[in-house]
Amino acid sequence: MDNKIKWNQIKTVSGYGTGLPETIQRLISPIEAERKRASNGLDNVVVVQSTLYEAAYYVIEPILELLEKDYTVDRFEPLTVLAEIALGWGGKKEIILQECGEQILLEKACRNKLKELKPRIEKIVTCTQKEREEKDCILETIDEFWQRELHRFAPGGYKIYDVIEVLKILKAQGVSRHDVYQSLESELRVSKVAKQSVDWILDIMDILNKYSDGIWQ
Repeated sequence: MDNKIKWNQIKTVSGYGTGLPETIQRLISPIEAERKRASNGLDNVVVVQSTLYEAAYYVIEPILELLEKDYTVDRFEPLTVLAEIALGWGGKKEIILQECGEQILLEKACRNKLKELKPRIEKIVTCTQKEREEKDCILETIDEFWQRELHRFAPGGYKIYDVIEVLKILKAQGVSRHDVYQSLESELRVSKVAKQSVDWILDIMDILNKYSDGIWQ
């Protein structure tokens, strides 16, 4: 575990993360009840009902390091915590990353970290169906993040430069203009069938048509 992380300065839902290293280590306890308590403890401190807190970003790699170790106990609990973080939302919360001093939206920081670590996540050994399902959930969420990013503009209330910024991120992550457009067309068909508002989708498609040449050049 990275000893440079200043856990006593990292915010959780109700305080600071001083006790997190010990809690993370208990995720691989040989005692099942201890593993479950550790998982629940993290789930109620760093990500609460899908809401991310600053500490969520900093626990990702230490948990992955546990999963990379050769041990025989169930890996379900640490995988579950990572899946909860992958599926979490940060709202408008921002953090200043200690390693570079960059200010960034918390949710984006967590997604970027998971994407960076994806090759290591793919190599995690799973032994049970429930472990495989949690691992697949993490990987699928990393891959589908760009679709969720676009969807967060529904049903409106955004500015054009917000959409352009997301499109730039998607392009940097290797997502093609064609993939984005197909995803929007699929969303449009579903929304029409469900008789939901389609104006926001049409707006984003219009922005994509107008500005994509400058983004995907």
